[in-house]
Amino acid sequence: MAEQENGKDDTLRTEKKEGVILRVDWNELGPAVFANQVLALTDEGMLHLGFYQTIPPLVIAETDEERKRVIESLEQRGTVDAKLVVHVALPLSKLTAVIEILAKQTTMRGLTPESR
Repeated sequence: MAEQENGKDDTLRTEKKEGVILRVDWNELGPAVFANQVLALTDEGMLHLGFYQTIPPLVIAETDEERKRVIESLEQRGTVDAKLVVHVALPLSKLTAVIEILAKQTTMRGLTPESR
């Protein structure tokens, strides 16, 4: 039974919540999809990361003249489509922890910006 202090119900302070702590079993990571473009935006305390895949057009032509026409057509178009692989929304408050995890993983494997 909850105690009363100053005539107010003190239930929230006296009753303990029960819970179970479970570990995460990462037994299936799923297929990896190649992403070669990243778009990052912030909005109202959130970081939105969009990972995209772009595939440059393949130019196949039997003659040099045909090849030039295809290339001119691509230049006029001026863009290549980007296919969304995944969109991740992350609270900005978690960004430092994510950066630390990524830095730790790359350092453990000897991958640094200088090693590229």
